[in-house]
Amino acid sequence: MREIVSDLGTKMVPGQGRATHVVEDLSQDLSQELPTHVRLSPEQTQQFQQQRQEMVSEQSRLPSAAKKRIEMLADIGRLHVDHEIEGHVFGLRSLKAKEMKEAVKLVSQSEDVATAFNMRDSILAFALYQIDGSSVALILGEDSIDSKLELLEEMEDTVVNSLYKAYAGMLKEKEEAQIKDAADGKEVLEQIKK
Repeated sequence: MREIVSDLGTKMVPGQGRATHVVEDLSQDLSQELPTHVRLSPEQTQQFQQQRQEMVSEQSRLPSAAKKRIEMLADIGRLHVDHEIEGHVFGLRSLKAKEMKEAVKLVSQSEDVATAFNMRDSILAFALYQIDGSSVALILGEDSIDSKLELLEEMEDTVVNSLYKAYAGMLKEKEEAQIKDAADGKEVLEQIKK
């Protein structure tokens, strides 16, 4: 049997040939060394909040054009475009890679001769997310690609073409934002510095 001795008590533990260690209880000493909670007066709190607001306002923020270009370059988030046709605003957004695969898969399953139109409609079915500020799911009563495809098929062809041109224009804008040479790189750096 061996004996374990501490400030918490003594205990006999079975075992042999082992050394006995004494551990001192330092918890009381630590409590005296720890700093006490400091409470700020209301005036100090208000002064602290004012200083923090001043620091935040002094920080330079990126201009919106520079921020948008950086987001496009880094592929952060999705691109969005609102396209107005005869008083109605259609919200389109860029597709995720998964959505583009699904759109291509939908077209490849089709036996229809007009594949280009099917591709256009499939892309728009994934890209269309809002009409007049309301979600398409709310307007159609469901959020399925089939219901969006039916909606697009019921629209005039000129309307669908206009929506697709707006979608293609959004993608072209992203492509133009890409850095093509050193001059473009310098331009982006200058925008960030401003």
